Amino acid sequence: MNQIEVIARERKQTSLNLQLEYFTDEAFEGLSRLNYIRFFNLNGFSIEELVNLGYPINSGRSIRAGEPFTPYSELEHSRSRTSQVAACPKHILKGSDNKSLVEQIEMLSEVNSILKSHNIIGAKAVIGNAADYAELALQYYLETNQNLVDGRIIRTSTTTDEGDKIAHLSMGRDGAIYLGMSLDRRYPLYYISPLIVPSNSLH
Repeated sequence: MNQIEVIARERKQTSLNLQLEYFTDEAFEGLSRLNYIRFFNLNGFSIEELVNLGYPINSGRSIRAGEPFTPYSELEHSRSRTSQVAACPKHILKGSDNKSLVEQIEMLSEVNSILKSHNIIGAKAVIGNAADYAELALQYYLETNQNLVDGRIIRTSTTTDEGDKIAHLSMGRDGAIYLGMSLDRRYPLYYISPLIVPSNSLH
């Protein structure tokens, strides 16, 4: 159990509202056959909370606990889902760069079709928000000392209130998370990395 999970367990003991959604046994076994060999629990942490816990999350400069994080409150207060997630190391959806966010979301149907073709019921592919990927990448690094996103830039579903900018994430070799905002344009090397979550997940 990594440090984030320990803190999450302590938090659950004091709150009745943190109920995680889990894969069914059948979905778990089916995903394992597709090489989704690691499963993590995301625990509803905000980016701000992860920074204040001392994790290396940067937004254009080095951030320390208690400092203003970013001019974009949508990033700072982005909160991860409360569900189990299947992680396939270095799983970047091929051909998903050079596309708008709407086009990238449409590409999720490819992943869901694969799940369906393997008769995996109870799981779906989604694009996570900034906090989903930040918590997942940190947990993965804490357990394996490896970079989950393989140095790529991952586009998330977190947008500004005006909807004109989209959050993206990358990770350094030292485990530091780098977050930023960019216009919804077709950029090379800005990929999506689908998260596999229980079908009954609310997000």
